[in-house]
Amino acid sequence: MNSLLLGLLIGTAAFAGVITDPFTTVGGPGGSSGGSTPVNTFGDSGSGYTFTGTACFDGFCPGQATPGHGPDFTVNDPITMHGTAFTMTCMSAAGCGKIGAAFDFNFTTVDPASGTMVPISFSLDGTAPANYSFTVDVTAETCSPCTTLDSGVQTVMADGLGNFNLTFGLGNLTLKNSFAGDITFSFPNGLADGQSINLPGSATLSFASAPVSAAPEPGGISPLLLGVGVLALLAYKRHSN
Repeated sequence: MNSLLLGLLIGTAAFAGVITDPFTTVGGPGGSSGGSTPVNTFGDSGSGYTFTGTACFDGFCPGQATPGHGPDFTVNDPITMHGTAFTMTCMSAAGCGKIGAAFDFNFTTVDPASGTMVPISFSLDGTAPANYSFTVDVTAETCSPCTTLDSGVQTVMADGLGNFNLTFGLGNLTLKNSFAGDITFSFPNGLADGQSINLPGSATLSFASAPVSAAPEPGGISPLLLGVGVLALLAYKRHSN
């Protein structure tokens, strides 16, 4: 069985993990489905493919708790969003052409609060048909006014055994009222009859608990260097004596 695991990691200070008005979407061949819920499962067929997948917030994924009415939800800490149980299979003897798939997550920020800076990174690893290539584009946006980080189109290539992995950072994002994370796949080479792209693990956006370390301001560099120089001079004098 082919497997696919990817992640978008968002780090900030520790927090309770509270969101409001979540909206989850999963899309693939034949269409997409979105809903105002922390868990959403959708399956369909089109263009010779069959597919199914689930978009969920950790704590409400398959096998976990059943969500209440909301609009506030206390999710697992750290806040983690999964695209999981995704399988896309070509069912055409003639093969299947170019196709796409996506997982989208939206919510209004509660904790962490607006004004919190979060560093965002993305990771991907799994398996596909040997030497298979596809692309992924990841965006993280907070509004309003809106600020967007975009990875641009990244090419992923499986090796001769069908294994692949990819990790990169998107940068820092200061949260505002709302957050949206989008992970979009394109499979330009299609699949042969019976081949599948599987995501039994998860496409993951996670607000990690590690604190953010800010880079020194230009005005703060000179005092830092001065302090290092003083320590070096004292050490030299002790050595000379």
